[in-house]
Amino acid sequence: MPFAPQAVPLCTPQAAQGFVVEDAIPGSHIEAPVALAFTPGGLLLVADVPGRVWVIDHGVQLPTPMWSAENEVEIDGDCGLLGMALSPAFAIDRRIFLLYSVDPDSNGVDDDSVHFGRLVRYQVSASDPTRIDPATRTVLLGASWHSGIPNASGTHDVGALRFGEDGTLFVSAGEGAHWDRVDAGGQDPTLFAAGRSDPSMDRGAFRAQQLDCPAGKILRIDPLTGHGLPGNPFWNGDPDAVVSKVWAYGLRNPFRFTVRPGTGGVSAASGQSGTLYVGDVGWEKWEELDVVPAGGLDFGWPCREGARACAPYAALTPAFGGCSGIGDMRDPVLAISHVSADSSAPFQVRGNCIVPGAFLVNSAFPEPWQGRLIIGDFYRGFMYGVRFDALQHFVDATPLATGMNGPVDSVVDPATGDLLVACIGDDHVRRIRWAPAASVVPGAVSLRLSAASPLPSHGSVTLTLMLPTPARVTFEIFDATGRLAWSAAATDAAAGERTLRWDGRDAHGRMAPPGLYLARVGCGNLRLIRRIVVVR
Repeated sequence: MPFAPQAVPLCTPQAAQGFVVEDAIPGSHIEAPVALAFTPGGLLLVADVPGRVWVIDHGVQLPTPMWSAENEVEIDGDCGLLGMALSPAFAIDRRIFLLYSVDPDSNGVDDDSVHFGRLVRYQVSASDPTRIDPATRTVLLGASWHSGIPNASGTHDVGALRFGEDGTLFVSAGEGAHWDRVDAGGQDPTLFAAGRSDPSMDRGAFRAQQLDCPAGKILRIDPLTGHGLPGNPFWNGDPDAVVSKVWAYGLRNPFRFTVRPGTGGVSAASGQSGTLYVGDVGWEKWEELDVVPAGGLDFGWPCREGARACAPYAALTPAFGGCSGIGDMRDPVLAISHVSADSSAPFQVRGNCIVPGAFLVNSAFPEPWQGRLIIGDFYRGFMYGVRFDALQHFVDATPLATGMNGPVDSVVDPATGDLLVACIGDDHVRRIRWAPAASVVPGAVSLRLSAASPLPSHGSVTLTLMLPTPARVTFEIFDATGRLAWSAAATDAAAGERTLRWDGRDAHGRMAPPGLYLARVGCGNLRLIRRIVVVR
């Protein structure tokens, strides 16, 4: 089953002047890639929503996933396998952490309207770095309904995993309430039935304000035990108590967050794990980027959205108090309007799901980009490099790319310094790299490659290439496994429009079998990818 938000408008990715966007894994097929991580040995791990972790070895997808738990993972709505992190000491301990929604009956049919979140830890095999050792499985959170993160809506579920600079593990989780209506509890009796989630958590969106509930929070835990830590702001002496694990609260759906390098300490007991930048997905009007420099902060949901009161919730008077008595609430560092870029502050952009990704440290980007936070927008597909000062104040934002089709995670490739981006909307992992020699002269026709036509095809396929300047052009067809099926001789082409044609045959002149193919067109040092579907 594909990831639910299929309304992401599909576009052609375009990079800012001086950058290029390429397919990072030519010939791959990863359904709904959602999280990325590099091992110290240079393998790229890609987690996908249905519940698999794929291994990419020097740009080639291995045929068998490192981990697969599709029956255990529930992918109702926006849920699924959403978070992945590697231990900072992975080279020694080989530990990998996975955060996902649990299919309660594990029958492989994703039809459970209520479920809970789970965090597990494994070790990668000592003899085979492409395999997880199933005997090392440890459940840190969510061994059962009672200890899991409750969800009743198919959205606002578990989110991301990030390690603090002191080696502690941060976990984000949405409040699990209904997105399509005001939800103050009492709407999901099956979630709170006997043997399931604690009925005290039946508060809908107000779970975000409930300190003894893990939903709507950033948790800070010991990655060995899953316990809370004495340096946490609400530590009560019981390491297994939810309140002892809470780091920040008042969050609606903190789908993605990141830790700013150089802002933490080395002692877990000090509570100085680093400054977090949290993208909190908004409801009716506002997206938030929240900065969490220390534990204990309340970001206001559902009593506030953005930096303003959320009237439908603020007016409620539930028995547990609602918004009455809530004290200081932290303002977002960025408030992004759903409807008007002019209303957004402190920089003007319209967004619908802000996704903070990598800080550009040790990247190959030019000096003005160094230290910037890369943020994307899941729905609108843009990416910016945002600069913050040492006090976490916004300085400026520079466009990086558009049309990225659901960017949900980004990492810096340690080998090249390029930026890799998981694009959930079109099942791609893309590479953004600095290539000033490939830049288009201002005012010139832009480089464009049309979609394949016809699609699907019963025989030959054509694509139209528009070149802004003369270039050496290559044209190759790969099958779904990444094998080269056919290629044309490289040619030196003049600027202007050029038609590329594949007659549907392989390199031996035989008709290619039906299935998915990828056309890769090289233009100088740029590579453009388009899908081809062959039916017979």
